[in-house]
Amino acid sequence: MKRFLLLWAFVALTACRVERVVEDPVVECNRTKSVTVVRIAALRDSTVVDLELRNLPGNWVRLSSRTVLRGGTTGEESPLLRADEFPLDEKVTLNRTGLRRVRLVFGAVSRHDSTVDLLEPDGYRIEGIRLEAVRRPAGKLRCRIEGEVVDRPQSSLLLLYAFTESGSQMSDPEALIPIREGRFTYDLDLDTPDYYQLVFADEEMRGSFLPVGFIADACGVRMTLYPEDEGLERNRIGGGALNDELDGYQARLRRLSEPYGRAMDSLYRISAAFIPEAQRLVDCMADRSISAERRREASRRYMQLFRSGEAYGPEFRRLMAGQQTAQRRYLDSLLAGEPTLPRLVLLAEAIVRKRGEAYKPLFEQRYATAFADHPLVRFCAERLAAETVREGMPYVDFSAPDLDGKERRVSELVAGKRLFLLDFWASWCGPCRRSAMALIPIYGQYADRGFTVVGIARERHSTDAMRRAVEKDGYPWINLVELDDRGGLWARYGRYGAAGFQVLVDGEGRILRFDPEPDELRRLLSERLTR
Repeated sequence: MKRFLLLWAFVALTACRVERVVEDPVVECNRTKSVTVVRIAALRDSTVVDLELRNLPGNWVRLSSRTVLRGGTTGEESPLLRADEFPLDEKVTLNRTGLRRVRLVFGAVSRHDSTVDLLEPDGYRIEGIRLEAVRRPAGKLRCRIEGEVVDRPQSSLLLLYAFTESGSQMSDPEALIPIREGRFTYDLDLDTPDYYQLVFADEEMRGSFLPVGFIADACGVRMTLYPEDEGLERNRIGGGALNDELDGYQARLRRLSEPYGRAMDSLYRISAAFIPEAQRLVDCMADRSISAERRREASRRYMQLFRSGEAYGPEFRRLMAGQQTAQRRYLDSLLAGEPTLPRLVLLAEAIVRKRGEAYKPLFEQRYATAFADHPLVRFCAERLAAETVREGMPYVDFSAPDLDGKERRVSELVAGKRLFLLDFWASWCGPCRRSAMALIPIYGQYADRGFTVVGIARERHSTDAMRRAVEKDGYPWINLVELDDRGGLWARYGRYGAAGFQVLVDGEGRILRFDPEPDELRRLLSERLTR
């Protein structure tokens, strides 16, 4: 009997090591929001991975037959054997849900691997898929986020961001929260109550999204979320005194804005919101029968008008000013009261909307003291510092590695130059690269007269794509790299969500222009470098 029990224990232990099944496994890094792992089963003779593939309804998804699993410890690769009821290497159009579930069967992975990477050639990478259930380390408090989604068949995933990270294109979500049968649940561990936002993945794919903000604390939060066009009015967010307080403030701000919003919407409906030139540009950008180059030119000109405040007509500007005044008066009275976390949230949102300068004394004297160690205070301080970076002010000097990994300081690279241009770009940003290539002939003409360019590429995870872009585009100047926003360089210039921008600086280190057009740049160089 004893011998039998020992044999049974050995068989059971061996089976446990080989046969591992995990629902919603923990993933260290998912570099795409269009593919998520629902289940993984590491069996003796195969590994079964259940995926959710998503895109906008009517768009397509595709899986390569060359997709592999790679062991996190051994590095051994398990080939894809088959996909159940899914055609590999073909475009599969999605229905109105924008979701397709698929089961992939790979070869067996080694029992020595506790994680695997799911790798598609030239496609998505999901790294560190845990082959055992993981007990997440608990912070000082746990917030349960749960809710239901109404009338959104196209929404199958929510992205969770800390507010302090949500403005950066490099920021990965804190979590990917699946929506199943219209419901979602997630346990968030954190050290202190903080402000978070949920974003529907399908809205982010479309490039226009309405974040759902809430304060995470031990009380948890319960939500009912509606479609984007009616979310502000109908969304319900409850859970604890902090969220109740914040919801009351936000409801008051919405009521103050409503009459102005209705009037502005009526101007949009009759095409009277913009000045005639801006309206023609808007119509041109929307007309797919017009060439892509003409639409890009219309977009550039429209952005010039928008940034200068000249795009809207006088009546629309009057309504905007009235709305801002009504909100500002309420915020002024509110923020002047006792500092609370919900009021700090409103202050942080005002600073994000470039209204921080007026609130800087109040922030420094009261909120920075009351919440000295809170992430929102550090966030606000960084944003306020970035607001001082403008034309006529000193540029922000910094160090960043070049493609050989050597740290280089901008001030040393431009020493002795009469003018220089900082070109912030990214390999994945087409407009950035076109703007950089337009600099090449200008650089060639003025490089020996005291002008230079320093490029800084904002890259994700590796420099591989950047190296290919530099070689293909042929930039003759040095390029530095900002990998995963480690240096916070975009934030230092107040360009949090931007892919790229340019800064022209004089020999004394003062900013002359942001984003000069090529003709304007040539004029400035000609005027200043021929004296």
